[in-house]
Amino acid sequence: MKRALALTALVCAGCATSPKRYASFDDVAYEYEREATVWAPTARLNIHVARLGDPRSSAPPLVLLHPWGFSMLVWKDVAAELAKERLVVLVDLPGHGKSDKVVTQYTMARLAAAVLDVTRDLPPFFVAGNSLGGATALAMAEAAPERLRGLVLVAAPGGHLLPEPLRHAARTIATHDSIETLSDEAWLIGLIVAERSDGPLANRLMDDIVALKDAREWPAWCRSTSLVLGTVAEYAPDLTRIEVPTLVVHGDNDFLIGGGSEALAAGLPNAELEIVQGCGHMLEVECPDALRAHIEGFVRGGASEAP
Repeated sequence: MKRALALTALVCAGCATSPKRYASFDDVAYEYEREATVWAPTARLNIHVARLGDPRSSAPPLVLLHPWGFSMLVWKDVAAELAKERLVVLVDLPGHGKSDKVVTQYTMARLAAAVLDVTRDLPPFFVAGNSLGGATALAMAEAAPERLRGLVLVAAPGGHLLPEPLRHAARTIATHDSIETLSDEAWLIGLIVAERSDGPLANRLMDDIVALKDAREWPAWCRSTSLVLGTVAEYAPDLTRIEVPTLVVHGDNDFLIGGGSEALAAGLPNAELEIVQGCGHMLEVECPDALRAHIEGFVRGGASEAP
């Protein structure tokens, strides 16, 4: 509430939250160890990846995937702790962050292929994804279940089709032109809808989205994320065919997904549901300790099972 009131005052004043501006998306400092941009041959895209922790760990690796419109930076308050016991790999999804932003078809299968490409050296691993990242994890389980030890789906679509008004908006309103021309204040209001915490990372994400509007890749980012949004809004996998062990995590204050998480957990043959009280759509930012505890519990439990 405090953050919402502060933002309301800011919007009314008609000013931005930060004077900084980025010349390029590459100027955003993630400050993760072992970052690299690598070629994903099946997806035919350059994908930005970071690796944390000991690659020699006997624990199954964990891949973290971010929500729509953001980057691997959203996991900043979670990733280092998770990497104390295992290798953690973070990925900027196609069209996002420091990965390629090209005018192309961004199917869910292609997003999944990009992540599978850049993790092809890993033994079977866990993957945790928020929102778009969760949908991508589901698509990975459709394409290559043998590569996965388990899924953690955080406020993920796929349980049922989004309501038609939202899907229509994704097709007709959230075009690259409308995204590109949104005011700073409109972006800030949108971020408040997505996540409603008031910590340093939340404020950093708010500042960055405004600061990136001067980046040379901004028009390309708007086009690619618009295409991705249109795809994920229509994503409706056959859940009965996805048998990978799954933890579905949902914040009780998340009104973007609504009852989709319950439907997702009910539709998957091998899934359990955890509701996190007092949290919204982006749990890794709003409630990092609670989400980390759920992820750790799930991957430790699944680590003892044969892939």
